[in-house]
Amino acid sequence: MHGCGMGNQADSGLVRIRPDHVAMSQRLELSRSLPKRKSWSIRQPSLESTVFPKSCWVVMTKLTNRRLLQIAISLAALNAILGGGFYVLLGLKGLSLTGTSLSIDQTGASWRAIDYLFRAMAGIWLVLGLMFAYMVPSIEKHTAWFRFACLAIFAMGTGRLLSISSLGSGSNPVFAMVLEFVLPPLLVLWQARVAKER
Repeated sequence: MHGCGMGNQADSGLVRIRPDHVAMSQRLELSRSLPKRKSWSIRQPSLESTVFPKSCWVVMTKLTNRRLLQIAISLAALNAILGGGFYVLLGLKGLSLTGTSLSIDQTGASWRAIDYLFRAMAGIWLVLGLMFAYMVPSIEKHTAWFRFACLAIFAMGTGRLLSISSLGSGSNPVFAMVLEFVLPPLLVLWQARVAKER
């Protein structure tokens, strides 16, 4: 009886661990050892990304930029070809058809000298238009020639400025000179961007 009493006292001092507690602690240790899951945020796709991918929008922008440059250069080429060809054929007489009157005797030596030089300059203008027209289909590949052509236009504006500085503007349109100074740098930068995008 005494021994049984001591055995009961010893058993009462022990902490009994239930099997469900052991299983729970094992599950906690297993969950801590596993890598943490990343929380993914669901983003609502925009309308542009659902209709066209971003790469398609970039390609379309590049094509539009190139097409607009081709249209601008085509108009400049058409203007130079028509204007240059017109004055090559008619010479100084063509100015009277555009509303410009010259107080020079058409039978005198001065008229012949000015007409001689005027038709030569008109021929350069005509060929400049042909150069632009040649570069339009592959505008991004002719960077050097394109810049030389734009330099020629800029030089025309410089010549007009020197004439105005020494003789005054008179009835000559200053607007053409302004365009010859402003457009060439803009066109050069535009073509450089198109060439870089290609």
